Amino acid sequence: MGDRTIRAAIRALACLLAILAGLFGAGPVRAHDGANAPDMLARVVSAYTEGQEVTVTLELTNLGGPLVLVGVSAPGATAAAIAPVYLNFAQDAQVITRLTFGGPVSGAFTLTLNFGPSGEGRVEVTPMSR
Repeated sequence: MGDRTIRAAIRALACLLAILAGLFGAGPVRAHDGANAPDMLARVVSAYTEGQEVTVTLELTNLGGPLVLVGVSAPGATAAAIAPVYLNFAQDAQVITRLTFGGPVSGAFTLTLNFGPSGEGRVEVTPMSR
């Protein structure tokens, strides 16, 4: 199954779940780690390292209410500022960001996606050398 087919199926499922939740009620909400995280999917399309810099291309899919990505961060790195990325329900967006680390990049790291008042999302990044 191709990426486009999978994304289309996820969007269709998200729409169906939203309709069913509206018809039958959302049910109880339980608090858990990441309870304030936005309803979205994040997929690393590519991540390349050149010295102390990593360029990450992400694909985001919004599964809930309107979201605005206002920034990204990673431990030990400075992230270049990004223009706000607006996502409506079931909308995809591609985001390219560049991070500069204080030393050589060795292995995987967690990229935090800042959605302002909607919360944060996280995605694991394993960069490859160019």
